[in-house]
Amino acid sequence: MPRFSEKVTVRNVNGLHVRPSTAISLAALKFKSTSHLFKDGSSMPIDCKSSLDLISNFITHEEPLTLVCEGEDAQAAFGAVREAVEGIYDFEHVHPVK
Repeated sequence: MPRFSEKVTVRNVNGLHVRPSTAISLAALKFKSTSHLFKDGSSMPIDCKSSLDLISNFITHEEPLTLVCEGEDAQAAFGAVREAVEGIYDFEHVHPVK
């Protein structure tokens, strides 16, 4: 079964809140493959198809993660989910929440 894995970084200024988490889950749901994020040093998978799982893990700006996609369409899933994870969803005038 094809498997793709690589480091990705959250570029969204306020991390993965509702808007980016929803975009990631919508991207992942288009594919049969599984898509998971792993925080550095953690073996606990974060399901990219679940916006609730993404939000509840409090993923912050510039947090390094590992994206793993596995399945028959893993290469396409990896590209789409990676683009969603590294996307910018905040408006220009938004400042980081501290």
